[in-house]
Amino acid sequence: MSHLCKPHTAPIVGVIFLVSLVCHQSAAQKFLVLEKAGSKKRHQYFVGDEIAYKIKGEKGVRRDIITNLLANAVMFDRGYITIQEIEYVVIKKHWGIVSTDGGGKLMIAGAALFLLNLMNTQSPGIDPKSLSAPGALIVLGGIILAASSKKFRPGRKRKIKMLNIED
Repeated sequence: MSHLCKPHTAPIVGVIFLVSLVCHQSAAQKFLVLEKAGSKKRHQYFVGDEIAYKIKGEKGVRRDIITNLLANAVMFDRGYITIQEIEYVVIKKHWGIVSTDGGGKLMIAGAALFLLNLMNTQSPGIDPKSLSAPGALIVLGGIILAASSKKFRPGRKRKIKMLNIED
């Protein structure tokens, strides 16, 4: 006959089990959801994720890492904002090899190629023939940067919600 625990250890295991039941806090996972009505796509942000957003009435886009999610607010290292204060959230698109930072890298490569062509030419001035490749890289990088992000503006059909999933 096998026992899971010996008779003299059973009270200890029982006490530990009761204490764990009383002291157990369910670990809830909160996350921020951006969703459009009628669409299956939604964007989720968890604690530790970086989010780019614009606050109503302020200039410029902020980039912060989420440190905590409250019922109606998002906390960052430098403070918190309520969901109603958000004018829009910048959503980055991922296209595999050409990721969101690919456009910036192409623009840097174009500028570096231009500087190398400028240093390697023996004649004074800028040769128009040497501008085509760096210019094409810079323009292509700018197009990719412009197309790789979109603004999610909350409104009638678009909602920013705080979801809480209990274990």
